[in-house]
Amino acid sequence: MSDLQTYDLPIDPQIVSQLAQGTIKGLLDAVVELMTNSDDSYRRLEENGQPGSGRISLTIRREKGGICRFLEVSDEAEGMDWSKLHDAIKFAASTSGILQGQSVRGLFGRGLKEAIVALGRGRIRTTRGGRESIVDIFVEEGRPRCREVAIEQFTGAATGTTVSIEVLSDKVKCPAFDTLERQISTHFALRDILSRPDRTVRLRLEDGATARSKDLAFSPLEGNLRVDLTKHLDGLGEVSIKVYESKERLYFKPSDPGSLAGLVVKTEGTNLDNRLFGYEGEDAAQYFFGTVDCPGIAQLLRMKEFGILNPNRNGLDWRHHLCQRLERELSAILRELVEAKRRELQGERRIDTRERYRTKVQELCKLLNELAEQELEDLPAWAINRALHVETLAVRPAVANTEPGLPRTFTVYASQVLLDKHGPVCWISLADCKGVQLSTPEIELRTHPKYEGLFYGTFEAQGSNYGDYGVIEVELGPATDFAELRVSQKVRPTKRTHLQGSRRGVFRDIVFDETVNPTQRVSLMDGTINVYVDFPATKRYLRSGGEGMETSHGSLMLAELMAEAFCKYVARQRMESGQVLTVTGGEVDAFNAEVNSLMRRHLDAIHRAVVVWS
Repeated sequence: MSDLQTYDLPIDPQIVSQLAQGTIKGLLDAVVELMTNSDDSYRRLEENGQPGSGRISLTIRREKGGICRFLEVSDEAEGMDWSKLHDAIKFAASTSGILQGQSVRGLFGRGLKEAIVALGRGRIRTTRGGRESIVDIFVEEGRPRCREVAIEQFTGAATGTTVSIEVLSDKVKCPAFDTLERQISTHFALRDILSRPDRTVRLRLEDGATARSKDLAFSPLEGNLRVDLTKHLDGLGEVSIKVYESKERLYFKPSDPGSLAGLVVKTEGTNLDNRLFGYEGEDAAQYFFGTVDCPGIAQLLRMKEFGILNPNRNGLDWRHHLCQRLERELSAILRELVEAKRRELQGERRIDTRERYRTKVQELCKLLNELAEQELEDLPAWAINRALHVETLAVRPAVANTEPGLPRTFTVYASQVLLDKHGPVCWISLADCKGVQLSTPEIELRTHPKYEGLFYGTFEAQGSNYGDYGVIEVELGPATDFAELRVSQKVRPTKRTHLQGSRRGVFRDIVFDETVNPTQRVSLMDGTINVYVDFPATKRYLRSGGEGMETSHGSLMLAELMAEAFCKYVARQRMESGQVLTVTGGEVDAFNAEVNSLMRRHLDAIHRAVVVWS
């Protein structure tokens, strides 16, 4: 027994390849990592008062079909001795200067070897003090390997580092020169590098028998300063926010890091993310750009609070409670700007709804509000304005209807104070029952992903026949709450002909927007569903003022657009509230699955209310 030891957990080397491919998903990711490594090296020289040329060379070889075969990035910065190089190729080593207070992007000591492993095999050649060191990195039998080629051999060459990668997979694509230039020069993580006068980045693309070269640069966007303030956020410290408004609508696509619209979140000179904070689908938001400088993020990283960053290093992890706090603040700031811009644009376009269609619009809004109330009645928004720091327990919905054999989900909410005193386990029973069954007699509450101080858990109940019912009692310590399940005939909403409409509820109006070349066919903002009639497929059936909605084809298109706006809104609310559980990287799939589920439940009712059959 005296030989028992304590040691680090063993790690299978194959995990390196998996994590490398999670970090580097394509050519552009590798370019970003290697270019920022070179820029970091120049910054360290400059912080130490040493001059540097600032030159970064980027060479890419492209074959037929757009297949990328070769990538090389070189600089004339500080270079590395053998000890530094050995540290740089350690997986997950904390070589980043940010942990020592330097303003660099390499927050995890990742990028260099991940770029090589993810793309194929490569060589790192680095010189410092006239002595050159070389290593080859490759994958053999699924395991990343390193081969020492030279260790500080004297060559007298200038300092600097060159990383050369032979791309082995045919799946790694490289676009034509003009597209590649745009992708690199507008990437939010590279803009500061490419706009510095003391940096020269030269791109060379070898494409078959031809080759093109060009110095890359990013020209700062022009606009009127609309917001310039500094706010203190608990846990993040001082946050400096600048928002500008462009005269022209800027390019924006949520999945494109080259999007020009959006607020770039940065910390100590490092660009981390670019977003529109809830207004990604709103054309009026695409006139705004700016920066959000939050030094507190770097300070948290020095304290090893790495959870604030996405593990795949493609931005901040917006599920983190501090990121959510920042997101709420920025969304509120953008709201006023976007609303004002939207009103301005509406004044320039005809978006009125024909008077003869007004009743139909009012009917449809009322139907959507009724369906939304059914779906959202069990969300915890009610808890935000209630005292979460007193002993409270609640189950939602308080009353639910279902069909025979169809389970209904209930959610239990409890405060931090209640769990501190009595633990996280809730007991569930039937106080009165006819044919209703529970999925479990107990659940363990967990921290809510969005609301601080709130805990929640879910269970299901169902009945077998029409007329079954059950009164459900939930207990946690001395606290109790009740809910009721009714198994009843499904009531289908019917068309109404003389509704006066309502300005209350989530859905308050439908307008037919004439924005030229819109980015989407329908959106919801501030209670108004915007149908963009210039969208390629939409304009075949719907026109200004709703013209065409009285036809069978036009009404069918309108029903599909209303269902899309409704289901996406409800799915988003359910995901943000924690009702739809997801795993890291599976958020998009979970969202689409929830939208499809809502479509199955409500698309028929919307069609019955809207479609005109000729």
